[in-house]
Amino acid sequence: FNKRMVIDSENYYKDRQRDLNLVFNEPLVVIDPVDKGRNVASAVKPQKLYEFIAASRAFLKQPKEEFFFPPTTKPLPSEVLKKEVTMRGSDLIFLIIKQKPTVPDVLWGQLYRTQRSLSQLLQLHDFNVLKDTVWSNEKNLSIFTFELEQKVLPNNKKHTGPPLEKREECEKFLAKYLTNKQVISGPYIKDQHWIVQAPRKINDATTLLKSKLEDGGKKVGVSELIAEAIKTKYEIQINNEILNVYLENKDFAEFLTEFLSGKPFWLKTH
Repeated sequence: FNKRMVIDSENYYKDRQRDLNLVFNEPLVVIDPVDKGRNVASAVKPQKLYEFIAASRAFLKQPKEEFFFPPTTKPLPSEVLKKEVTMRGSDLIFLIIKQKPTVPDVLWGQLYRTQRSLSQLLQLHDFNVLKDTVWSNEKNLSIFTFELEQKVLPNNKKHTGPPLEKREECEKFLAKYLTNKQVISGPYIKDQHWIVQAPRKINDATTLLKSKLEDGGKKVGVSELIAEAIKTKYEIQINNEILNVYLENKDFAEFLTEFLSGKPFWLKTH
């Protein structure tokens, strides 16, 4: 898992590991037989590669036709879905956009980059992202899904200052917080560091997303095509608010059912 997998049928890079490393950085490299500078597997995400490895192991242990012809997922009935979402104890955030039709390869590249950027944004503000994904009908509707441990964080946040050995930095820290009326507790010393507890600037994930998506979200890494769609119109739904969209889109209903389960179909046959 720490090494890349390389398939070079024409031996273009035989004994040329340094050149290979300079040209390609993907985890799976399949050299195009007619273009040595092209990786035909460049679109394969690491997550999909790892899932393929695990599925291959399961197939070798117990070969079955289902590995090549997956069973159709049966969407959860609406009442079961509502119960499942409620019983999880986490919070599901759905970002719904209606993008302009474009080439699927281009669309998915921008969707994945946006998904990654928004997940990082949430984590940067202390929201624990349990799982995240994106679905699209590849025409005019896409839905980002983020499962958070909690949508609303406590207002009280601990800020760790410099260690006592750094005298100048400590003076600056104290000057900043000692008379700050926003401070809830502190400054105090813990484990050789100055500490203060202060209110969060934003403690609601929905508020955070709305504030960062006002201009389309380019500043936080939203891809151009997706940013244009967001500037036109977007909607954020929480937990069971997604029910109407779920009932109106069979493909999304199957997708969300699989996401909530979390278990790949081939593991059920393993």
